[in-house]
Amino acid sequence: MKNKSLFLNVTVSLFLLVALLGFTGCEAGSGSSSILAKISDFTGEVKVNSVAAVKDQQLKENDSIEVGKDSMATISYLHDNSKVNLFYSEKNSANSKLVIKPLKNDGKTFVVNLVSGLMTFFVPPVENRSSNFEITTDEVVVSIYQTMGRVENTKAEISVALVRGKVGVSLADSKLSVEANQQWVYNKETRGAPEIRPYDPANADDDKLYSRDKESLKTDINLEGRQ
Repeated sequence: MKNKSLFLNVTVSLFLLVALLGFTGCEAGSGSSSILAKISDFTGEVKVNSVAAVKDQQLKENDSIEVGKDSMATISYLHDNSKVNLFYSEKNSANSKLVIKPLKNDGKTFVVNLVSGLMTFFVPPVENRSSNFEITTDEVVVSIYQTMGRVENTKAEISVALVRGKVGVSLADSKLSVEANQQWVYNKETRGAPEIRPYDPANADDDKLYSRDKESLKTDINLEGRQ
């Protein structure tokens, strides 16, 4: 009887141990994330998850990047040459911040959440990449088809402007396309219908924002002559 009771106790203990190890392994697996991007360049005060950034620092899903006044950071995705530049916004009193979100659509869509501030983006045309790119804010989803533009999220408004290519902007039931030299603007305070306005990317404030992406534009042969 004692031997039978001992065998039963050992069996139950082994079962509990295996179950515990399996649960711990699942938790570790669910918490781990593959590397999606890196900080390829930055100037000034830049933090990743509230810690000072270093060049070529790897980024995974749910990592946050924050830049202070007179600062910027370039985030390059590793698989398709898409990149975004996060700048301090003079329209905000707080730092600019974005979050690398988990992949969507079975890993085919990169997502960046612009919590606040100003960012520019460069996305190759669809024939030059294997993934899609999406920028979200608290109320807006920007689906980027190609190629280069900017998104700004402040307390007063959200704006999406395009230099080249085309994007789709969704806000509640409103879905609009933005073409080159156009700007989509939504006033958070009045909460009226979003507007499409003319946009001149060569204006004094914005022209300097795109300097880091102009070389990428030139080196992508398929972009020559595209609008």
